[in-house]
Amino acid sequence: MLAATSSRAFSIGLGIFLVLLIALAAACTREVPGETVIKEVQVPGETVVTEVVKEVVVPGETVIKEVVKEVPVEVVVKEEVIREVVVPGETVIKEVVKEVEVVKFIEVTPVPEPRGFDRLGEAPILAQKVAAGRLPPVADRLPKEPLVLPVQEVGRYGGTLRRAFKGPSDWPNFVRISRTGLVRYTSDGTAIMPGMAKGWEASDGGKVWTFYLREGMKWSDGAPFTADDFVFQYEDVILNEELSPTHPTQLVVDGELAKIEKVDDYTVRISFASPNYVFPEVVAQMDYGFCCLTNMLFTPSHYMKQFHIKHNADANNQAKEAGFDNWGQLYTNKFDQRVNPEMPDVRPWVLRNQHSSQVLVAERNPYYYAVDPEGNQLPYIDRLEFTQFESLETLTLRALAGEVDFQARHILMGDFPVLKQNESEGGYKVLLWPADAADLLLYFNQSF
Repeated sequence: MLAATSSRAFSIGLGIFLVLLIALAAACTREVPGETVIKEVQVPGETVVTEVVKEVVVPGETVIKEVVKEVPVEVVVKEEVIREVVVPGETVIKEVVKEVEVVKFIEVTPVPEPRGFDRLGEAPILAQKVAAGRLPPVADRLPKEPLVLPVQEVGRYGGTLRRAFKGPSDWPNFVRISRTGLVRYTSDGTAIMPGMAKGWEASDGGKVWTFYLREGMKWSDGAPFTADDFVFQYEDVILNEELSPTHPTQLVVDGELAKIEKVDDYTVRISFASPNYVFPEVVAQMDYGFCCLTNMLFTPSHYMKQFHIKHNADANNQAKEAGFDNWGQLYTNKFDQRVNPEMPDVRPWVLRNQHSSQVLVAERNPYYYAVDPEGNQLPYIDRLEFTQFESLETLTLRALAGEVDFQARHILMGDFPVLKQNESEGGYKVLLWPADAADLLLYFNQSF
């Protein structure tokens, strides 16, 4: 991992971390069935429960784990209860409960109520557009309940993050640094947290999943993001044989395609023929960007309808004028952000030129739905630049010269010694990060 050390680049490097971290909500309401882990510490004469990890659900947000650490102030035994706990499929557990007076510390990142912000901040470049009447105020651009992301410290706005990519085939380079979706993994990859959806729930034995969207959320062009964008993608794209001759595997269970329905403007229901308890994990990995028609659960329907024969009777004529054989080819082309940067998006940065460009450019999304804990709209960084290199050797040389600000992709472990030796001269730092893969894996056949 390379990171520049100048003040500008430091802000950039820090800023990208801040954008990628995930907020853990810190409220507790009704408990749902889940594993409870109890760690005990021995206090002279008594046993004090010191840590409880449990799953909870909070209205408007989904919290996967809550960690409560208890520190005894004065050991006062009130009562001792011996009770039997029956766990389905497990043996009977006898649990001894001793009550003591404790001080509780909640070890989760505090997330303020979105409506409780005294002020909302925005990037100076956006504030200038607001003052010029070219953009609505930040309060009108954010959803009613924005996603609040935790930060190590409040960042500074501005700057350009320089990265490297290998050309049109290197689409994941942009997608992975600007990932978004209905739900997302925590930064350590151990749990699923809210994203574009502020909450979700399962019913009917895991067959039905309901997602609650953020009211007032918008696409990068300012158009509303609603359940209609899911229904259009399902009914007019996924079910359209001309556009989708095969169904997306993410929505197929036991050979049957799921059904996507609109409950209201900000509620989407996805129903399967069989239980599908891993669906949130699947949804968290469906963010490949607008390039593959069926890899998305939603699409900017207000924009794409103009290219669809169902909503535009003249679509075939428009397709032929643009050099395509039929409307399906035109639709597929317009859906692909790699060749159509006009496609509205919901990412923190949106593309400004084609993916075949020598320098791929993405600029901040003025309608991005997340803020930091002080109410400052994210991201902090104004602009991303991906320079195309003809070889990994050239990339390494540019990195040695300090021309890359933040990069892990395509930085080879074999180059670690030479990169480390030239840190001071190049004005960067080489950091070893915990791997997101493994050198040796064991795969179990789960379908036997």
